[in-house]
Amino acid sequence: MRRIQVTEQLWDVNDLASFCCEKQNAASNQVFHAVRGYFFLAMYIWCVTYIVVMSNKLESPSDVQRWLQAKAANLWPAALGSLSLRRTRCIRKNCRACQSGEKHPSWVLSGHIQGKRFSLYVPEALVPEVQHCLDNGRALQELLFASAVRYVKALKHAPTSSNP
Repeated sequence: MRRIQVTEQLWDVNDLASFCCEKQNAASNQVFHAVRGYFFLAMYIWCVTYIVVMSNKLESPSDVQRWLQAKAANLWPAALGSLSLRRTRCIRKNCRACQSGEKHPSWVLSGHIQGKRFSLYVPEALVPEVQHCLDNGRALQELLFASAVRYVKALKHAPTSSNP
């Protein structure tokens, strides 16, 4: 085992190495905590600034209308409903697919119109287009929810003729 003499003490090489690592770790921990503190301070300042700036940015009802029209422009075709794959038995007596339990697959679009349920057969070739249409419908629905909030906020802040 090698020993090194430092200021009239004999130190084992391993002890000296671990002592140096402890000092280095303590220094790096101090730097880490300082940087972390500055980071959180910067994030706090950014968040407060963002909130103040965004709360001062008021939309008019016509701004909300233009926003909704711009966002919805690319969402055609759009529909709401549910597309599902069904497996049903056929009317043939000795059908292999039905006897094996596999049955016959078919795609069905279902939903509600004026409170009444509907189901509509969709040929397999049209399934991707119908699925795209349903995705657009869900995106449009989310836009309508978001526009409701924005529109009501705009109405609250818009000057009205009844207020002097």
